[in-house]
Amino acid sequence: MRPGWKENLLPVLAVLVAGLAGVLTVATALPVSVRVGLSLLGIAAGVGLVVAWSLRRGAQVERITAEVRRMLAPGHGPSVEAARSLTSSVQGGPQDELAELRTTLGQLGQRMATQVKETAKKGRNLESVLDALVDPVIVTDQADEVLMCNAAAERLFAAPRGTLAGRPVQGLLTRREILDLHHAAHKGTSGSGRVTLTTEAGPRVFDVAAAPLPNAWGTGVFGVLLVLRDITSLAQAVQMQTDFVANASHELRTPIAAIKAATETLAGGAIDEPVMRGKLMGTIGTHAMRLEELVHDLMDLSRLETPTLSVEIEPISWPELVASIRQTFDPACAGKNIRLHLVLDPGCNGFAGDRRLIGLILRNFIDNAVKFAYADSTIQAQITRTGAGVRIEVADSGQGIPLAHQERVWERFYQVDPARTGFSTRRGTGLGLAIVKHAVGVLKGEVGLTSTWGQGTRVWAELPWCQIERSQARSIGGAA
Repeated sequence: MRPGWKENLLPVLAVLVAGLAGVLTVATALPVSVRVGLSLLGIAAGVGLVVAWSLRRGAQVERITAEVRRMLAPGHGPSVEAARSLTSSVQGGPQDELAELRTTLGQLGQRMATQVKETAKKGRNLESVLDALVDPVIVTDQADEVLMCNAAAERLFAAPRGTLAGRPVQGLLTRREILDLHHAAHKGTSGSGRVTLTTEAGPRVFDVAAAPLPNAWGTGVFGVLLVLRDITSLAQAVQMQTDFVANASHELRTPIAAIKAATETLAGGAIDEPVMRGKLMGTIGTHAMRLEELVHDLMDLSRLETPTLSVEIEPISWPELVASIRQTFDPACAGKNIRLHLVLDPGCNGFAGDRRLIGLILRNFIDNAVKFAYADSTIQAQITRTGAGVRIEVADSGQGIPLAHQERVWERFYQVDPARTGFSTRRGTGLGLAIVKHAVGVLKGEVGLTSTWGQGTRVWAELPWCQIERSQARSIGGAA
């Protein structure tokens, strides 16, 4: 027998009752009132049975509808468990003609639950990818509001997690250059530009790229992708290189021009005048020495800024280094009647480092002191052991450095105005302290100075302690 015949019995009985009433109605042997009564009774019974059958089916439809509504309720969404609940009554109950509908809806619910889970997984993966990017990324919608962004963008604007979504892009990025790029991208045109933004870390330079996001279906643009790449370090490096070339050209131009003028004067007849010849030869010698110093300093600075610079770690012979320093600077000190007092702490024995770089630091310190110290004064140089390493300190009795210039003297080619120092001409190349700063940086140390105007300057460098046996001397790579 066909499954579900019991559920179809009510409409069949309704038809039979109605037919029986019709047969009795046409029976002429019965009175008219009886025939009319039987007809009404049959019609009422058939209608009642039909209504009962309809109510039964309606209740089943309502139950299915309620289950589907629970699957689609806000905050819940379709799930595999809800889909199984929808079909469970079919497996345990009567097999009526609604069973196929219930089964189909259950399968549809399972498919929707799987798709929702996959969509949520892809969404989380996309968020993870965006958050892994170091550059701030912002996606806006058709209303120019933030649709999504990554953690770098939230850090850029110092916004708590998840608070940028829904905010107007004009409220985040107020620079006209960025807004113009965003507007052009909304019209379908990609673009890029460079802007400076003020952040909590100070002014930062960004390369901004704006690209339109086409609709997934049909034509048109539904939003814009903004990527902000921080190039502050690169911009500073380019500016430093530009300034370096300009300063080096200026420093080279002065002695070259002086030497050229002196040789032209000698060629014009001054070579036959003993007094003028001696003066011009002295000028040539002075500026040739200045050129030599500048070339040496430029070469030292270039080596220190080389990323592949190797640091030679070996035991330092301090007495040998001190003797070399005295041999180098004794003639210059004698010319100004300056006393060079070098003090070496025996506790520094056993220290290991790069002898070339440590010598470079000490020589530049003393060279600056000799150049700017007053005649008939004393230069104090000390090499002492500290708790964390070795401290190299040189103090002179000179004019000193004005407070406003003390931070800038570590810059390349920077020199205090001669009128502020009491000297009529520039001294040195302006690279000595810059070389010291780079050398100390390579050795992972620190530098500093204190200066009192009219009394003198004290410069120091602290290097971390490193001890190594002579047989274990080795080279390690370092970055300037």
